[in-house]
Amino acid sequence: MASLVTTRAVSTGGQTGLPGVWGGTARELADYLLSQNSAPRFTVSVDALAAYYVRFAAEVRLRADVLWAQMLHETGLGAYGGDVDPAQNNYAGIGATGGGAPGVTFPTAEDGVKAHVAHMVAYVFTTDQAPWTNSTVDPRYDNVSPRGVARVLSDLDGRWAVPGVGYGEAIERHVAAINR
Repeated sequence: MASLVTTRAVSTGGQTGLPGVWGGTARELADYLLSQNSAPRFTVSVDALAAYYVRFAAEVRLRADVLWAQMLHETGLGAYGGDVDPAQNNYAGIGATGGGAPGVTFPTAEDGVKAHVAHMVAYVFTTDQAPWTNSTVDPRYDNVSPRGVARVLSDLDGRWAVPGVGYGEAIERHVAAINR
């Protein structure tokens, strides 16, 4: 079996790629978040959450650092304060459309991470990438149309976040800091 090529490459202008396997560790993800917010409000430890991101992102060939950075952006570094509550285990604002719409609730942190990763799969790939990348895990999975349109972070502008101007670049700033 060939070994997976990993990456830590970060571009600018929202041009950092979404597909790939990140070459870092869950500890690095946790350390970055804790350097920004020493008391995030998750339902599990930061270490456990980071481990889920590394595991599930690698399973589908997406970058854990990018997904983690998106989670940080969506949750306000784990401080929340928007429409989504920490108890929802919704790390990507799935179904939260603003104006008080809280979005989807997932029973566990692990389920929430899988849903986040599955949702990104729908944006990056035209086919499912694992048995769990489907609408059973992510109830908004089939709403992504067209599929496979996002190759870099800026491709999420106006798609994941509407209007989303600068969305990819905001996430990319976290990715760059994680990979310093």
